[in-house]
Amino acid sequence: FYKDNYMSHRFIAVVVVCILLFASSTPAQLVSGRFSTSVYALQRFDTVGVSNAFGNRFEQSSELVRAYQNFQLDADYGDLSFHTYLNGASNLSGTFGDETQVRVYNLFLRWKNIAHLAQVDLGRIPVFAGVGLGVVDGAMVRLSGCHNMVMLTGYGGANVTSDLRSSGTQDLNDNFLIGGQLVVNPFDRARLG
Repeated sequence: FYKDNYMSHRFIAVVVVCILLFASSTPAQLVSGRFSTSVYALQRFDTVGVSNAFGNRFEQSSELVRAYQNFQLDADYGDLSFHTYLNGASNLSGTFGDETQVRVYNLFLRWKNIAHLAQVDLGRIPVFAGVGLGVVDGAMVRLSGCHNMVMLTGYGGANVTSDLRSSGTQDLNDNFLIGGQLVVNPFDRARLG
């Protein structure tokens, strides 16, 4: 019994050492996501042209049931990552699929740590760069230097309207967003840009 127990401990030790040796040479993978559903219902009363009598108001009502679905997924492998956030909504009262909307808030690929100074995003990108704020279907490049004391961000692409619809490249010359931001951190807890 003692010899079998010794051999099994030795085998486990060899497996642990192998895992530690090989794990240090492979990049980590991280996948995180969120999937949530919500439903709400209400009864709407039409009071236009209806007398104030209590009984008549209930005869002019309609029910509304709406469902929402949110989906978020982030996947990282080394210096490459994929990010997305989607929202869908549908009217469940009446014919299924009436007033259905799917909104893509972001869906992009990110390549970070390029030559230890650059990051590139491609796809539907949220932009938060000073006065440049919104969503573009395009690209963003972020350069950093001097131990992250200086950061330069440039972005451009087709403008996405507030209902998150893109016109594609049809009217790109009239409907695009392009800009940049320079941020300097001269000392701790100070940011100019």
